[in-house]
Amino acid sequence: MSETKKRRPFHETIVDHIREELDVDDLDSFGRLIMATKIPKNHDAIISAWEKRCRGIDDADGFLRFDVLADLLLQRKEAEAEAKAKEQAQNVPA
Repeated sequence: MSETKKRRPFHETIVDHIREELDVDDLDSFGRLIMATKIPKNHDAIISAWEKRCRGIDDADGFLRFDVLADLLLQRKEAEAEAKAKEQAQNVPA
């Protein structure tokens, strides 16, 4: 019987996947998936992994390096705003 790996949320597994040795086409496709997915947490680790992985890759072929980075930064900002709004709503006296 094979052992099943424990499943983790996408925002945790994404960093490991970015660090894999993907070719530029696969990395580009993965970047499109990132931009189509709402990422609730772990933005700083994802941004760091994406920036490190994309160093030295030429964008001449339409690679989405900067689009994905901009999307991750926006998602981080949105998540921070949502968390702040939630915190403020919880602190409102009844």
